[in-house]
Amino acid sequence: MSDSDSEQFGPRLEGDPARIAAGWERRFIADGQRAREVADLYSRLGYEVCMDPLGPADLSEGCEDCALVELLQFRVVYTRRSPHPEEAARSD
Repeated sequence: MSDSDSEQFGPRLEGDPARIAAGWERRFIADGQRAREVADLYSRLGYEVCMDPLGPADLSEGCEDCALVELLQFRVVYTRRSPHPEEAARSD
């Protein structure tokens, strides 16, 4: 696969502009189970975590028909520092 192929197919690197504006940082894309595991880890580290379903807007044009993405229930994982990290520490 050439560099142009990897740019044409696969996830876009930008996050949701509304999430970014609200202080969220796009971390990565993962299948549903892995996303839940990582969300738990980030929460334990004091982060707020948000997971959005991966949709057509998150894929390059050549990958819009990828059934695998839908079947594996991929999620875009966003985090941001909790405004009250001491509350996250007490929840353990």
